[in-house]
Amino acid sequence: MAEPTSLSGAPLAAGVGLRSVFLLAVVPAIVVLVLLAFAYYRASTQSQNLAAIGLLSFAAVAQFAPAIVSGQRRMMRVVDVPIGQSGVAGYAIDVQDLEEARAELDLFVRAQRDMLDRLTAGVVQFGADQGLVFYNRHFLRLFELSPEWLADRPEFDRVLERMRETQRAPESRDFRTWRADRRQWFAATSMRLMTSTCT
Repeated sequence: MAEPTSLSGAPLAAGVGLRSVFLLAVVPAIVVLVLLAFAYYRASTQSQNLAAIGLLSFAAVAQFAPAIVSGQRRMMRVVDVPIGQSGVAGYAIDVQDLEEARAELDLFVRAQRDMLDRLTAGVVQFGADQGLVFYNRHFLRLFELSPEWLADRPEFDRVLERMRETQRAPESRDFRTWRADRRQWFAATSMRLMTSTCT
């Protein structure tokens, strides 16, 4: 399966590239919306207050709809913005590439997790916030943890504590130091992500 790539064709870091693409699409739209609200407020001859800008900014209705552009079917994010008694202004953002990248990333993640679930070794995955993201069946059996407890996405430290309580963690004279050493894995991963983003 092809590795997920950004709009420019560069490989996506897990979740990082997709987030950047999304922000590049949404932030300008929000800025334009606020500028339209301010322009309407300034141009209005009736007595208006600053609450009108807030009402205008947050009354926008967004929806996704397909459209034909240059003979191709594209997914668009359509935003309708009421502009008082004048009517409704609208704009559309082409999000087809973003939707395709998101779908490819979802397929990649599902395929990866399906493969990990078939392994005979116990596998667990934590997010950048140190919350549990994924575990396979053999991890449950090996460490005798409850699926209901794991469904709450416990943090890394809590999982280690539970493993220690069930006597499934490696024996250590100083558990706190051992746990702190394992916690450094997240710091090392963050540094690698920052380095790869900056280069």
